[in-house]
Amino acid sequence: MKIRTWYEKVIAKNRAEIVKSTLATLLLVFTTTMYGYITGNTFEWQSIEPISEPSIFSRLLYSALTFVTIGAFLYKIGFYKFLYSLYRGTKNGWREYKKAKAGIWGLLVLLMFFIIVPFVVNVLNIVISVMFNVYTLLIYIFPSVIITMSVLIAGYFLNKKLNVM
Repeated sequence: MKIRTWYEKVIAKNRAEIVKSTLATLLLVFTTTMYGYITGNTFEWQSIEPISEPSIFSRLLYSALTFVTIGAFLYKIGFYKFLYSLYRGTKNGWREYKKAKAGIWGLLVLLMFFIIVPFVVNVLNIVISVMFNVYTLLIYIFPSVIITMSVLIAGYFLNKKLNVM
């Protein structure tokens, strides 16, 4: 007689439950697949763009974005001190420094408007679109499972948040 390991004993003891749960899972998958075929629902990749670029008239927004990103970086590396050192000791040096700084600032705001913000908005839209389409595909493939998992995950995080407070 062969000596059975502990996991073989557990599997033999719970064989009926294992078979029932496997059949229930296969039945769920079969029903949702047949539901998709019967209703004629098909999955189609959709390109969505939930984030839109701000208009050019939002000058304050672009100036603020420039200030906290590129402007802060240039300040930290000492670019403005270097720029001032080029004009220090010259005739009308302070005025010329302010003009140069204003010109550089205008170029930075244009860089923010024409290159950086459209790039960031495009990347965010692509990421959101891919996540949306993968979620939609999963809902199409396993509607009841994904919806149940979504509710359980939301409930878990809600319960966790309420217990923390």
